[in-house]
Amino acid sequence: EPVKKTVFLEDLPPEEAAKMVEPSGLINLGNTCYLNSVAQCLRVIPHLRDGLKNYSPSVSSGGNQQQTQVHGLLLKSLLSTFDTLDRSPAAISPNNLVMSTKMAFPQMAQTGPQGQPMQQDA
Repeated sequence: EPVKKTVFLEDLPPEEAAKMVEPSGLINLGNTCYLNSVAQCLRVIPHLRDGLKNYSPSVSSGGNQQQTQVHGLLLKSLLSTFDTLDRSPAAISPNNLVMSTKMAFPQMAQTGPQGQPMQQDA
């Protein structure tokens, strides 16, 4: 009998399988490839992740409360996307991240003459 039991990848729970295979990615939702790339690069920065976990929005005197809330939503959405990627062995849809990015930066929601998403890569 073997000293250590053989465990196959397909027998692991998704959270454990996600740690064993190549990092999962983000599905492109039209014009999100650049946003997806940036999010995947940011995902591996431990200090950023710690900062996102500890983030607490505050509005200074004279600050814009709505803008603070929208940017806070974006940061929470980014952390949530990272956490979901950590638990998933397959690519995930970054819907919430994309929507919160469009709320924080309306130019990301621009569409072309036929209604297609405008390219946002530079």
